[in-house]
Amino acid sequence: MTVTPFPLQSQQPATSSVDEINIWKSRARETAVEMIMKSAHMADLSKLLWVHGLIKERKLVARALTKRMSQERQLAASFFFSKDSLHNKHVLLFPTLATQLSISIPDICPLINKVIEAEPNIMGRDIPAEKQLAELIVGPIQAIGDAFPTPMNIVIDGLDDCQGDSIRQRVACLIAAHKFHQLPLRIIITSHV
Repeated sequence: MTVTPFPLQSQQPATSSVDEINIWKSRARETAVEMIMKSAHMADLSKLLWVHGLIKERKLVARALTKRMSQERQLAASFFFSKDSLHNKHVLLFPTLATQLSISIPDICPLINKVIEAEPNIMGRDIPAEKQLAELIVGPIQAIGDAFPTPMNIVIDGLDDCQGDSIRQRVACLIAAHKFHQLPLRIIITSHV
């Protein structure tokens, strides 16, 4: 699997006024979102897209991208990390993605509910990430097979905002499962340069 880097250019003319710079940045965000949306329909593009750029611009692009994907029913799930330790919990990643998958893809909801009924603690902190990923995300996606709508995307923003290696290991598990099981979706990860 290849990672397709997608740099966000954030240079503006040195002689610009504040209003001109804000308009330029807004247009640059719109262009970046448009390019990413168009690339979703290209079969030859990597299923893993890395969007990188300055923190503020990257977050604004990620938010605009998830909003647009949601409106066009192309957002399977998203997770935004924060430097705030209350919202930066690695144990929330897979339960959050599973919950959002069950909302955005109604055919998956009963499958995820069945997993939760069979093992009520599956969404808990003490459950290994690999088990959560396999049972809450990979299994249900594989179970619906061709009924899975495409193109669908998972957006994970702010990978560089997380503290410690636990979250990076969870994201690495997601990427490995995505490649191994050939999941019918694209993962878009944003981070600082």
